[in-house]
Amino acid sequence: MDRLIPAAATATAMAAAARRGQRLRAIAVGILTALLLAFGAKLLVDVVSNAAGRSALGRQDYAGAQSWFENNLSLNWFTPWLAHYNTGVALYYQQNWKGAETQFEKALPLAPDDKKCTVAMNLSWTLEAKGDSLKQIGDTPHAALAWGQAKDVAKRAKCDNSQQPRKKSESRDRDKGSQAQQKASTNSRLQSKIKQAGAQQQANEQQDESSQTPSQKLDQLTKGNQAGQRQEQRNRDNEDSSPARNKGDQSW
Repeated sequence: MDRLIPAAATATAMAAAARRGQRLRAIAVGILTALLLAFGAKLLVDVVSNAAGRSALGRQDYAGAQSWFENNLSLNWFTPWLAHYNTGVALYYQQNWKGAETQFEKALPLAPDDKKCTVAMNLSWTLEAKGDSLKQIGDTPHAALAWGQAKDVAKRAKCDNSQQPRKKSESRDRDKGSQAQQKASTNSRLQSKIKQAGAQQQANEQQDESSQTPSQKLDQLTKGNQAGQRQEQRNRDNEDSSPARNKGDQSW
């Protein structure tokens, strides 16, 4: 025979279950509220830091701008590409080419499609500026390498004519015109620099060669001939000791 549960006991159990349900709901609401507050606070920090960084850029306080923008690099769920991009801009104006290059490279895959050209062109200009700095200290070969990298980035950038030119009061030399115009002018400028670097390198080599004395030229020629003879002897030795030669030049 089944045991019947008194009505009073059932009511007590139901009341306890209701209290547990209320506590669980209260905990869930508390967690949700905390998450919303955290998201709201983070959003506020991002907005304030971005605005303060842009203001610092306007005052040419590039180190201060970098500090503000770097506040948005961690736990940025909203515009992670923008934090890297703006930090790269601040580093660019401090002539920290490597730092700017790193930030733009991080921003590029995160940027929305309509912003990828902007990020790519800034990366290209950073590499170009790096090459310009190397050229100034006489390191033409590495300058040409940086310009080549800049040209490759600009070439692969997906830019079009949809972007309208900036207002005259807001534009700089390198960001005038549409995206396609920026890309074309950048490619043309870089190609000219690479060509000039190649011509200068060739002239330097010819000058070094012409400045050698007859004895230096003879010594260089002798060393070249000796190196060639040593390489030829090594080739013969390798052929004599090769398995194919020892086995009658069998082929598989």
